Amino acid sequence: MRQTVFISLLFTVVLGFASACTQQAPAPPPPYKATVPLAELMHHMMMPAANEIWNRFGVIITAKETIERSPKTEEDWTEMENGAVALTELQNLLMTPIYAKDNDEWMKAAVVMREMGERVLKAVQSKDAKAVEQVAGEIDATCDVCHDKYPAAEVPPSAEGAKPAEAPK
Repeated sequence: MRQTVFISLLFTVVLGFASACTQQAPAPPPPYKATVPLAELMHHMMMPAANEIWNRFGVIITAKETIERSPKTEEDWTEMENGAVALTELQNLLMTPIYAKDNDEWMKAAVVMREMGERVLKAVQSKDAKAVEQVAGEIDATCDVCHDKYPAAEVPPSAEGAKPAEAPK
């Protein structure tokens, strides 16, 4: 009797382990799907985000006056903050399989840009115009280096107002 109970118990434990091992893993998440090609992503998201920062600085010289631009209003700072957040978070999107050009230089450039985005965001949030302007220049230079290596990421001027291209499959 004892032996029968022991065998039954052992059989139940073995069956429990076996059923636990054969349970199916949860279904994988659906694959990424691009809505637009990389060049349009840059045109519609990256450039507007960067412009929220870049367009707040500089000097305009006309025949009548010289105007130095810098953020002056709370709205200026808020729009720059929106741009800094978008610029930073877009780097994560650029590292997804649908947009990443390679797993080497592309990823390194996206990480560097994300770190600059974090720096400019911190400077904007502390309303440090000099720091924002400094990092904005670094961002511009980094964009140029990346576009030299990956020219397909640029949107040609003729694409302004053009019909959207088909997204990558």
